[in-house]
Amino acid sequence: ASYDLILANIDELNKIILNRRNQELLNNILVKQSSIFEPKEFLKSMISFASFLYDIVKSPVSWYTQMSPDQQANVRAHLAHAVLAVVLSLVLAVFLSILIKRKFGYRPVEDRPGYGKRALTAAAELIATGLIPAAVIGAFLIWFKNNAIMNNGNFGIFMTYICSYLLAVFLLRAIIKVVFTPFNGKWRLIEVSDVWAKSLYKALLFSIVAISIFSFFGRVAIQTHYAADVIYALKLLANAVKAVCIVVIARTALYDNQSLSDEDLQNEADFGSMSFSSKASLVLSFAAVAAFVPSLFGYIVLSEFILDRLIGSGILIGVFYIVNRLIRVLFHAVLLLKFWRRTLRISPKTLVKTEFWFTFFLNPLMILLAGLFLLGLWGVSVDILLNNTKQFLTGFNIGGVRVSFTSIAMGIIAFFVSMMVF
Repeated sequence: ASYDLILANIDELNKIILNRRNQELLNNILVKQSSIFEPKEFLKSMISFASFLYDIVKSPVSWYTQMSPDQQANVRAHLAHAVLAVVLSLVLAVFLSILIKRKFGYRPVEDRPGYGKRALTAAAELIATGLIPAAVIGAFLIWFKNNAIMNNGNFGIFMTYICSYLLAVFLLRAIIKVVFTPFNGKWRLIEVSDVWAKSLYKALLFSIVAISIFSFFGRVAIQTHYAADVIYALKLLANAVKAVCIVVIARTALYDNQSLSDEDLQNEADFGSMSFSSKASLVLSFAAVAAFVPSLFGYIVLSEFILDRLIGSGILIGVFYIVNRLIRVLFHAVLLLKFWRRTLRISPKTLVKTEFWFTFFLNPLMILLAGLFLLGLWGVSVDILLNNTKQFLTGFNIGGVRVSFTSIAMGIIAFFVSMMVF
């Protein structure tokens, strides 16, 4: 009885915590600012934004002129050494990248290489095109942050963020290039068409660069304590760019023109005749446009919240999809090893069944994990959700019977393993 009473009290506390969190989230995202339909306020924001861009351009001059004569002399004395170090680092980075690409990178082949070779080549390309440039930028950023004279004022904030965003852009570009391999289809890690891989690579690269530019301006404006008008204009433009990027990626990745006949395309086929991916593309595009609309009426934070979650959801689903396919390909490659047939005398029929059941259990597991991450991304209290999920999986009572899905799953696995052994 005491145990049941404690559980009831815990549930009540969780409800109170959940309501408080939801209320705080709503209060944060439903903040209203000036609308774009208020001409004076909007014009003021645009003028402030132009002034902000001018301040960024002249920040190196302002930083230098505000120094004392001794500091200016010190900067001039060390400037040549700093430039020389940067140039040498860039030359060394380019040399290492070219060397790695020539030794281990993509090369023309007649037949499709094995998956292990493709994976090693992808890792080498990731190092050459992503990690080495990121290491150079990171080293410069560390030196810049530790230099009290350089890392000073608005110029220091500007350089810190531009290096951080350049580092992120190089890494993300290298990752999507390795995953989709747009120009070397035989070395691609996942099975997709060349046209789709090239189109999606270009759309993702465009989106990464565009979103990074406006995100960079927004972070600089916040850190340099610019007026609210500037931040308002930057967030409005950033939301517009995010909406456009979502539409471009949805159109590129999901819309399927091949599922429609020429007559359907000319007559603007109805929604019902489209494939599922085409429908998902249109729904996602409409959601992106609808999410941007509140920005026009002053609900900048609400629009930013929805658009960021849409982008995050797309990234999360893409990651789980790619990981799922990679796991299946790797498991298939392992089953093709001669060890199973020659040493353990396992028949090919049994290996096919094993792959089927592995896929049968893997897909629901990946969907469940992706669903939990998506719920957490959209503001669901993850700790409470995981606690409830744990209680559901480890066991719950129905009358006088305790049901445990974990025990049931372990029993099923033990049964099939025992059957295989016997």
